[in-house]
Amino acid sequence: MSLADILDPLQQPLVTVLDTPVSWTEVLGFGSGALCVWLVARQHLANWPIGIANNVFFILLFAQSGLYADAGLQIVFITLAAYGWWTWTHGGGPGTSVLPVRRTTRTEWTWLLAA
Repeated sequence: MSLADILDPLQQPLVTVLDTPVSWTEVLGFGSGALCVWLVARQHLANWPIGIANNVFFILLFAQSGLYADAGLQIVFITLAAYGWWTWTHGGGPGTSVLPVRRTTRTEWTWLLAA
């Protein structure tokens, strides 16, 4: 059994919306992305692996559509998510154990708007 045989069911249409077939990959990509955002808003650690799964679904979707640069970009996102996951679980580095989630300060907003 090849990798293509394993992935083929994900490419099959699940539903048709306005005469456009929607595959399992698209549905799972959307669902995992929405779940990831919901988990991030609640500062839940599980957002990282769900986000990585979301990127994997989009790699499959973009590669199937011939959008290879977009598929490659998902690899960058997976790398950044792995770094974010590690940083969140290990703190900001040696000597720090907590990375508090906080509001953006007025000074930070000023710099962001200026940029």
